[in-house]
Amino acid sequence: MELFDRQKDAVGQGERTILVHVELTSVNHLNGSLDEFQQLAESSGLSIIETLSIKRSFTKAQFLIGTGKVDELALLVQENEIDLVIFSIQLSPSQERNLEKALKVLRSRLYEIELAKKMAADSAKRKSMVSSGDRSAKIRTYNYPQGRVTDHRISFTSHALTAIMGGDLNPVIEALRMAEQAELLAAES
Repeated sequence: MELFDRQKDAVGQGERTILVHVELTSVNHLNGSLDEFQQLAESSGLSIIETLSIKRSFTKAQFLIGTGKVDELALLVQENEIDLVIFSIQLSPSQERNLEKALKVLRSRLYEIELAKKMAADSAKRKSMVSSGDRSAKIRTYNYPQGRVTDHRISFTSHALTAIMGGDLNPVIEALRMAEQAELLAAES
């Protein structure tokens, strides 16, 4: 997303736009009004999402608007999926590059934060699905002398071991389904 390489390109209808109005108090006669700036953008068919108004007595060489405003602008661009950023005064090429770099850095930081959250959630989900591996963490016991099958996860016991070992797993599967449905209902409540 090259937000600042659009000086010579035609502006598209309905593009999501942030207006950055910079008013320099040292050169009052050159400053246009914020209302005039917004009307010009709206008449071009842009969809104005946000307007930043900045009053400065001097310009910052690196970004024009100051580091704090750059971070604020970068967050607005990221959160609102902005297509275009328009400044009320001309940016130098180095200021454009610096703003692009700042946006990329913030975008990568936000991506890393979201990725870490997703990985932590996935890890917690995996840990909840996997048992401790101890011998006491039994899933099922097959007791041949008594002809009994016990599923310890859902406290299901059946005395039809020969039928289950013969392939009739319907009682076990039905008990597992019932336990899963009960767990889902308990989670919803």
